[in-house]
Amino acid sequence: MSTAAINSGFSASIKGVKAVDRYLVKEEARAQKARNTALRVEGYRLKNLLQKEIRQGAPGGRQFTPLSWIARRIWRRPNRKPLDQLSKGVRYDVNPREPYAVAVGFVGPMTWSEADLGLGYVGRRVNQYSPDLLRDESLNPLRRGISRSNISSKKWRRLADMHQEGFTHEISPRKRWWIINRGAGLIKRSSFGREDIADTPFFLRKNTRRFTTPARKIIGPFWQAHEMPARRNIKRNFKAKLAGRRI
Repeated sequence: MSTAAINSGFSASIKGVKAVDRYLVKEEARAQKARNTALRVEGYRLKNLLQKEIRQGAPGGRQFTPLSWIARRIWRRPNRKPLDQLSKGVRYDVNPREPYAVAVGFVGPMTWSEADLGLGYVGRRVNQYSPDLLRDESLNPLRRGISRSNISSKKWRRLADMHQEGFTHEISPRKRWWIINRGAGLIKRSSFGREDIADTPFFLRKNTRRFTTPARKIIGPFWQAHEMPARRNIKRNFKAKLAGRRI
């Protein structure tokens, strides 16, 4: 038997390759859509949860440092929670392509140079397109509460950064005048010249030159408490979406 005859016995053709390719492309598109939907559903849930916990004064169940006595009285809301207004700046964003990720917190615009310097954000955002970074370093924007999309203003991100780190600011003459008058103004004078106390007045000591605001962590405690449930929810939602169920 010749070599040619042996080789000819092994020739074969595979039919239906193009149909298989089309099926695989279709399934990959369906899987990608399911991933994005699962991330967005969980991102929206986490955004609402973080806003609620900030208003309650306890992100991740960890209570904020209470407001000072003057801070509670100065706006006539003695029972208000620290940073409750900061909840208005919370947003979420999803990266719809690899590496798939969801960011929740004070998310905002980002350029590569800003990412390298870590300016103006709650923590430092890794540059997902830098070959110098490991893949794992670019997969967890949720821990840092930052993103690429323009969805939280610089004001919110700056305030969040300041309050998470804590800060001290000088009391200007104008601010001192306002505080003194606000504290004394809690005493209402009647038409007969008597002093009727509407609320407990406060006064500023002459040697008080600055106020110190303690650090109140937001993103770290929140993610520490909710990381594992979030991962489970994303996986469950992805499987449900692939199965054609509403999530």
